[in-house]
Amino acid sequence: MLLFVHMVKPNIEVNGTKVPFALDELVDLEKHFKSHGIEYDPGDKFNLWACTMFQNSIVWQLGDQQHCGARNTRLTDEEVLTQAKKTILDAEFVGFYETLDVDFWHLKQTIFKDVSLPYFVPWAFWFGTQISKPRLTSLKYSSQLTASQLAIIKERAALDIKLWEWARARYRPDLVLYPDYTAWMHAHRFDVLKAACLALASLVCLCGCFCLALRSCCKLCCWFFVRFQRGLDDQSMTSNTC
Repeated sequence: MLLFVHMVKPNIEVNGTKVPFALDELVDLEKHFKSHGIEYDPGDKFNLWACTMFQNSIVWQLGDQQHCGARNTRLTDEEVLTQAKKTILDAEFVGFYETLDVDFWHLKQTIFKDVSLPYFVPWAFWFGTQISKPRLTSLKYSSQLTASQLAIIKERAALDIKLWEWARARYRPDLVLYPDYTAWMHAHRFDVLKAACLALASLVCLCGCFCLALRSCCKLCCWFFVRFQRGLDDQSMTSNTC
């Protein structure tokens, strides 16, 4: 939910001006519309969109229908949660955003083992996940919210949170999340130091290769210049002899 808001940055037009949503207003649309003097209609297309994305969207997507207008209102919270769990249990593969570096290879070797790709593509993706490890396992968005905003989100995504906690306990009980980047850096300070040394060594190596290449180019240019100069001298001597 927080990633979606961060990427999309939803807004609404008020008197010809686009007004961005505060997070607590986005999950409480009635409050937002009233604050701008707009009549609130729960059946409005925009309200249905917001409901679809911010009212336990994952549980309803896996357990029934994600779109609010198509959800089976006769299902109780426990029933739709149970159906969502069953969908996950029946899946051929279950992966987590937080363990993308590991799950990517597992997915490639089990589900997409027959897919042909240039050898460097999966390695490049894997390398990207290594660089992104702090981003994958840090609560970077929720750490920027107030207690009241977090409370609203936890209320609106209560079933999604239950489903995620169940899946985490079942498939990734050793998964550790960190409140922010600083906590991650502190917990992995030796890994960060090793990565920094490796990056520095790679930079030195690249600089050395560049210098060697530049030296070779200079030598080649000098050789061509000497050959060209000798050619001119030979032509001059030939002219003088004639």
